[in-house]
Amino acid sequence: CSEVKLFKPSTNIEELEKSQAVLLDYLPNAGCLRQMQSIRDRDLLVQDIVMLQVIHRVQGPFHRFCEGLTTLGVLQKIRSHPDSFRPLFCYQPCVMTADQMENLFSICLSPEGSDKRAAEETVVTFWRDYLLDAKEEGPSKLQKILAFATGASIVPAIGFLKSAK
Repeated sequence: CSEVKLFKPSTNIEELEKSQAVLLDYLPNAGCLRQMQSIRDRDLLVQDIVMLQVIHRVQGPFHRFCEGLTTLGVLQKIRSHPDSFRPLFCYQPCVMTADQMENLFSICLSPEGSDKRAAEETVVTFWRDYLLDAKEEGPSKLQKILAFATGASIVPAIGFLKSAK
């Protein structure tokens, strides 16, 4: 966070006090106001700021989230069966397969009987053959194809908004 960046480069008490003066409104409200007597106090102050930013600021929303889950007994079920709920709350990237890669794209062909349709069907066949060849080379090849087509080397946790065409 930007508050920590102000203190980190301080190498003596004078610089530390100047950095602290910039945040005179923030530090008391955050409960992080300390008397700076040595450069070691900088590390304690940084630790206080990080604790506030990372732990204390999210405690309230986290408790409200838990209360919401408790309302219908969901929290109790989550605690009883954590492994069943883990995929809902914890993203775990999986190894890309050729089938997954193929399912990411929707194929829109021209009307049957048109000259374009025959050429498109040939391209689709080549695409599927290419994916099978890539499958044999391993997941890294499929990741490279995905990165080329979408800009992402893995499928995001929320997936892609709509199929690439």
